[in-house]
Amino acid sequence: MIPTELKGEPAIILLVEDDPAHAEIVRRNFINFRMANRLMHVADGQLAWITSSAGGNFRTRPSRPSPT
Repeated sequence: MIPTELKGEPAIILLVEDDPAHAEIVRRNFINFRMANRLMHVADGQLAWITSSAGGNFRTRPSRPSPT
């Protein structure tokens, strides 16, 4: 049975997946099960670290890692 309305408080879930097809499967399941959460997809661990180190504000993350 597929729920007819969104449930729970929305959260941002960071999906780290290098295979675009696998990420698409997860995204479609979020839609099919009407998950209230927002899915943020990155392709590798370095991007995941940069994204998560932005303090949860994914809009302000750098588009490319800056050299250190």
